[in-house]
Amino acid sequence: MARGSSPWAVGNFLECTCRRSYLRLNVTDLKAYRTLETGLKRFPDAPPFARARALIYHAELAARLKKSAAASRSLATVQSLILSDKERMELADEIAETSALVNDM
Repeated sequence: MARGSSPWAVGNFLECTCRRSYLRLNVTDLKAYRTLETGLKRFPDAPPFARARALIYHAELAARLKKSAAASRSLATVQSLILSDKERMELADEIAETSALVNDM
């Protein structure tokens, strides 16, 4: 984890990035993609649920940007994370929708 960052701060950073990008508050797909990529690299020890949500959105953005390898890697990483059954259920629809988008590339 980056020096001076708590798990809450890391999760909050990734969550805020996802929300801001999703709401399209002056953020292009490419800028959102790069911001998420930076955050994911900077905070590899982020809480798994926050990391999963960021990776799902990263995969969606990668698909929109025609970056099929990056999209597939992000989804594979989501599947490899250790999440509770409740967390997996909460993410199931997002994972399915993003997987369909990536598979249609």
